[in-house]
Amino acid sequence: RPQPEEFDLTIVLHQAVIADRHTERAQNHRIQLDAKEGHCVVYLDRRKIRRVLENLVSNAVKYSPGTGKTVTVSLDFDDQGVKVSFRDEGIGMNPEQLDRVLSEGGRAVDRTLGIEGAGFGLDSCRRVLEAQGGQIEAVSEPGKGSTFTAIFPRRLKI
Repeated sequence: RPQPEEFDLTIVLHQAVIADRHTERAQNHRIQLDAKEGHCVVYLDRRKIRRVLENLVSNAVKYSPGTGKTVTVSLDFDDQGVKVSFRDEGIGMNPEQLDRVLSEGGRAVDRTLGIEGAGFGLDSCRRVLEAQGGQIEAVSEPGKGSTFTAIFPRRLKI
């Protein structure tokens, strides 16, 4: 169950991006934050939302193997809702793989690529967002990368 509190999502997103920039995996990547001007004050479960943001930025870096890749994190909001997008320049997925990671909570790639993880993180993100009245959307193309977008209301309806 969510435990909502009022907080500035802009700051929490900034913290999640900065934390991932300092990981070994992200050393050869550029993580760019494009945030709409102003503060995005929300009434949600801060701890759970932060975990979603951390997982999505981490996945964007993880599934962009190599050097010199850019991960773009975008924040857009209005009075009703919030959209946080994570665009990578990674391996991408075909429609079947994308459907599997969004609906079954599994992995889209085989272990021969050396990418660690079990695929549970994205399923957890989906569940957290749904519990707070939100959802996750994704578009992807093999060899061109993916964009995952967390969409949720500004206020949790209790």
